[in-house]
Amino acid sequence: SAMIASTLTTAGMENCNVIAACPFEVSGTGALTGIIMAYETASGEKLDEGKKEAAMEELITTGDLADSIGSEEATQVVGEVKEEILTDPDEIGDAVDKIAEKHDVTLTDDQKQQLVSLMEKISQYDYDLDSIKDTLNNLSGKVGALEGVWNSVKSFFVGSGDGILNDTDD
Repeated sequence: SAMIASTLTTAGMENCNVIAACPFEVSGTGALTGIIMAYETASGEKLDEGKKEAAMEELITTGDLADSIGSEEATQVVGEVKEEILTDPDEIGDAVDKIAEKHDVTLTDDQKQQLVSLMEKISQYDYDLDSIKDTLNNLSGKVGALEGVWNSVKSFFVGSGDGILNDTDD
């Protein structure tokens, strides 16, 4: 959920609450596409195509990192690098190294290059940096709280038996 929330800021979405649920398994990119479409329909606002593309790339990059370093760590590293919004590849690379070291995470050269490439793409667009930082700061302290809310919602629909939400994953 933190990965999706972070990518929604990249797509240009602000001030919204999102619950992503599906009665069958979907990919993260499929969920993000559905959320963006629902947002555009509900708000009447068309999001920038380049920002949506950057958001998809962010989700894929974060997911790839999560496979090797863990979901929470990947989300934190990508989020903190994203807060820097640097444009120079060398500065981005230095920031990636510093943040990875801070989180005691070892990145391969390919992973580092993937993050640098992503941040170069994100830096091309005009973002409200304060809004991004607020969203990322809210996420960093609330992953456990979000899980508690999700478990409450899930138990409401599922109860103690099997149901449509029985096999869902945050």
